[in-house]
Amino acid sequence: MTPRVAVSDDFLEAYAKIPRQQQKKVRTFMEKFKADPKSNAINYEKIHDVKDDRVRTVRIDQKYRAVVLHPENGSVYVLVWVDNHDEAMDWAKNRAFEVNPATGALQMFSVREAEKVADKQLPRKSEPGLLDAHNDEVLVSFGLPQLLLPAVRAIKQASNLEELAKHLPSEAAEALYWLAEGLPAEEVREALSVKAQVGVDTDDFAAALEHPDSKRRFVTIQSDSELTAILDAPLEKWRVFLHPSQEKLVGKVFNGPARVIGGPGTGKTVVAMHRARQLAKEFCQQESDRILFTTYTANLAQNVDENLKHLCGEEYGNIECVHLHSWAVRILRDQFNVNCSVASSQELDKFWEEAVFTSEEFSFEPGFLRQEWESVVQENEIT
Repeated sequence: MTPRVAVSDDFLEAYAKIPRQQQKKVRTFMEKFKADPKSNAINYEKIHDVKDDRVRTVRIDQKYRAVVLHPENGSVYVLVWVDNHDEAMDWAKNRAFEVNPATGALQMFSVREAEKVADKQLPRKSEPGLLDAHNDEVLVSFGLPQLLLPAVRAIKQASNLEELAKHLPSEAAEALYWLAEGLPAEEVREALSVKAQVGVDTDDFAAALEHPDSKRRFVTIQSDSELTAILDAPLEKWRVFLHPSQEKLVGKVFNGPARVIGGPGTGKTVVAMHRARQLAKEFCQQESDRILFTTYTANLAQNVDENLKHLCGEEYGNIECVHLHSWAVRILRDQFNVNCSVASSQELDKFWEEAVFTSEEFSFEPGFLRQEWESVVQENEIT
């Protein structure tokens, strides 16, 4: 059987961070590796105390190692990390890899990192778990690995779930968010296009790589040109794959405003970018027509704009991606001839001092009043 080589998104992220000289060596290695991963010239080394015996390291040079996942049966090789020797070893020791028996998707995750999040919570013995309304069987059916169940069961607050989600497979994290919001399991199953799998072969990595959830985080290299494209392209280009449930959101017709729920890394921004492109295609007939894409942070607006350039064709010219505050300031200036800027923290302190010292009704310090305003009035949206 012809060997198949795949790379993970974690590998691409690690590759992007190593020095350029080592990147060149990784490229050279990957060309040889793709041609024949069984070559005697490739030295597979076992890792002591690793959770998964199918994990090996391979030498890039004297200092750097790549981490490879290779099942005993089959012809699939997955490059999952690259780093300095010691760091690569530590990374591999802290990871588990499996074909999820409930969904059939290939997953990798860190039990230790998930447990750290759970352990950081303040003890709340009388408080129920965030997901106590659903039994283990339901949670596992959405792709949550059994090894991560204890960490999920320890979660009491939605804020803790958001932190834990970074260490969960993305499909499981999405489902947990919906369930935590109170949606019935069957409704979540339908929304996320989750279908029960029967007789999943947990040793069949080739089949697992074809699963839509696997394609969120793994790319199978089909040709030399594709390998070059993967290593040349910005990482964002490989993060725009849409899961079927996300495709529904992109093309759905809503009667009003719509809210998409999900924690970090679950694809909300990717959905928004595809949605903007879809709307631009459908509704922007003139060159001057615009779809407004806003964010709450200036850096994110810049990143999204760069990603839209790669994602879109000519419809990019009809999408305006801008920081919300910048957009508001521009509207005031252009349409109402009002010049203004968003106040800095120092300016706000000054305004509170002026408000207090010009009024005889206040007996509190300016700092206290500002804190009350921000943490009570604004936080609870009191009008």
